[in-house]
Amino acid sequence: MKARFLVLGIVLVCVLAIVGQIARAAPTARTAVLGCNGHALVRPAGFVVTCADANVAWRAVRWSHWNATGATGRGQIAENDCVPYCAAGHFHAYPATITLSRPVATHRYGRLFSRATFLYLEKGKRKTQTWQLGTGRA
Repeated sequence: MKARFLVLGIVLVCVLAIVGQIARAAPTARTAVLGCNGHALVRPAGFVVTCADANVAWRAVRWSHWNATGATGRGQIAENDCVPYCAAGHFHAYPATITLSRPVATHRYGRLFSRATFLYLEKGKRKTQTWQLGTGRA
């Protein structure tokens, strides 16, 4: 009888150890984007694309699709016109479709999307912009 309880105790400890590993891995199990603050974000409504100068961002995004290989949402692209220069420029926002793609595996953050593509109309002209996103890798 004692041997049976010993075996059950060992099995329970092993199961708890495995569940603990899965729980620790869960936050990085979903593909995310790396924010300027160094945090992996899933489905962010707002996001600064250009961390060095904050001249391009998406905002008010509602994600209709988000999985391990891609994400699509509708919101706004906001960009600085940098006229007469970026520090004195003005931000303009346009309704846009945002698509995230090219996931990469990182040791520190798990899977991160490495590309954002914006489709929008600016002054009646269809525009497409593609940006590389940070992944924390050199």
